[in-house]
Amino acid sequence: EEEEEAVPMTPEPKEWVCQGSDREIMEDFVRPGRPLLRFSVSRKRRFFGSPCSFSDRSAAGHPESCVEIVSHEDANFEMQNSRAEMDMAVQAVPAKTDSASQTDWQKPCNAAVQYTPRVMSEQEAQTLLQEPQMEDFLAKVCPRLELSLQQNEIMDPFVDDYKDLSDTDFISGNQSDSNLMEYQSFTDLKFSKDKHITCIDWHPTIKGVVAVSCGEPYSRDERIELSTRLLLSPSLILIWSFTDPIHPLLFLEAPDDILCFKFNPTHPNIVAGGCINGQVVLWDLESYQERLQVNKAPDPTESRGMASNLSIFDTDPKLDHAPYVQYSALSSIEHGHSNVVSDLQWIPDHIEICTKSAQVLEGSSPACCSQLLSCSIDGTVMFWDTRPPPQKPHAKDPKPAPGSSKPFHYLDLVWKPFLKIPLPRSEFPGNFSATRVSIREKQKTPVRAKVEAADSGESVSAAPATAAASEEKTPLEGASTKYFVGTEDGEVVHGDWVPARDSESGKPTRESATH
Repeated sequence: EEEEEAVPMTPEPKEWVCQGSDREIMEDFVRPGRPLLRFSVSRKRRFFGSPCSFSDRSAAGHPESCVEIVSHEDANFEMQNSRAEMDMAVQAVPAKTDSASQTDWQKPCNAAVQYTPRVMSEQEAQTLLQEPQMEDFLAKVCPRLELSLQQNEIMDPFVDDYKDLSDTDFISGNQSDSNLMEYQSFTDLKFSKDKHITCIDWHPTIKGVVAVSCGEPYSRDERIELSTRLLLSPSLILIWSFTDPIHPLLFLEAPDDILCFKFNPTHPNIVAGGCINGQVVLWDLESYQERLQVNKAPDPTESRGMASNLSIFDTDPKLDHAPYVQYSALSSIEHGHSNVVSDLQWIPDHIEICTKSAQVLEGSSPACCSQLLSCSIDGTVMFWDTRPPPQKPHAKDPKPAPGSSKPFHYLDLVWKPFLKIPLPRSEFPGNFSATRVSIREKQKTPVRAKVEAADSGESVSAAPATAAASEEKTPLEGASTKYFVGTEDGEVVHGDWVPARDSESGKPTRESATH
């Protein structure tokens, strides 16, 4: 049997049964407990429409205008039916209206302006020319103007020099070829092949002699993976001569790849270099000066086995190649740079940096470069001194240690900088990665002695190993203690290596600025 569907029906109305809610509704009603008060406010008619002015008034300055009502418990107040809590709320929403107004203002603009030229009379012009200020101005400017006119007559600033060079017979190529042609190349198939050139420096006194440092073209991670093979690969500085582009004159050995090096300007037999591991190296070439001064190329008709008869290979009769020069001093790993030495500069010979106060002093006599500065990727600039430390006044002469005849033996593995300058960043933690460093070269007229070893054939001896006596010298007046450092991010850091006392804390601080 099929079930019949239920048809919805309207429920029948029932009588209202109170459950107590009407009592709550009646309790919320507000019934007047006293008769209403009536007030009448009037105003004279002549005051209607009179202007009114309003102003702000501080309640703190006028306590009579402000009445503070503090909440208190009223003993006469009793809730009906002993009700403990009553929830009531009142909220008023102010009416808001958005309106806007805009007016088109056509501002008049001048399309053209013309002024009447100012013209002096002859009397005013004569008076102006006879003033002493005009005479001083003309006396100062006329020589410069005449010199500029003479230079324009003597030299054409728009002449194309490369166009004239291309007409000569010894230049290959036509006039439209703007590329520079290679003059000479130096290649060593064993020590410079498949390597990167990291630094080049000319010999200060001998013409035609250039030194080149070579490094492996690997990154830091690749160096770690190939560390075993790199230990067997020598790190060298090759010294070449234009008379023999095939065979180097000397090989300067280094503990690691050299990224920068410099010849000493006053004593060219001393070479300083910076390693990739953060150490600073010194070489002494005094024993090889005669070999560097030989500018005559070996005879190609003679066999290589007879090279010992040539003057260029007279260092060792059994040697069939350029001699290897071991480094004379190596800086301490703990006190030196912790990353790659990116640049190295010798301090000029006419000044000296005090090892205690960092002040600029007058250079020693005779003039010699005995101090240098270096910068590194680790964000530091260091100052080094190649002279032995001063001995104590009552100290006994120490016994000569083994190998004390070696130049700079007092610096080997104990050499540390006397001044270390960090390069902190101001925006966020860390230091700048320095790539180049520079100081003011000429503090006064240099007193560097002229070395004419290339022409006279005389060798230049090493710097005298005398103790530094900076305390006996006076500071150089008007000397600049500023330095400039270039970073990997393309910024230039300008600072002062002499610390200044902070006016608040009294601690020594160094000022620096970033551009």
